[in-house]
Amino acid sequence: MTFRDICEYANKKEELPRYAKLADKSAYYAMLYLIECFKNKIIAEEEAKKQKGIIDKLYCELSYNESRVFDTYARQQENIRAAESDISALIKSVNPDADYKELFLRAMDIVSKLEGHQSSVYRKQLENKVYPNNNNGVK
Repeated sequence: MTFRDICEYANKKEELPRYAKLADKSAYYAMLYLIECFKNKIIAEEEAKKQKGIIDKLYCELSYNESRVFDTYARQQENIRAAESDISALIKSVNPDADYKELFLRAMDIVSKLEGHQSSVYRKQLENKVYPNNNNGVK
């Protein structure tokens, strides 16, 4: 939805569609109030145009931040699903003959996913500590 769409809804005093986001609703209610103030001659046309510009800028900022939060949430959910799958595989790998150092490194990869970090940076440091006699960190 664009700011122009929101202004059209507000001018017609029509309800926003159900899919409207928080940023859309915020701009809509601000525009409804602004339109009422202008119609009731509480503010002049010049001031109304200025306030509309401010609402537009705030809408753009809020819309951008809202989409970033949604993207972050979606990425976190994806990481959680991947981590759950990795945990199941890790549990199946546990047995008396397992390489527990490798299991530890895999567990740390899972923790990195849950924290939203790239595990490759930390894994290299951990490999060097877990396998100190190997120069390149690989067992």
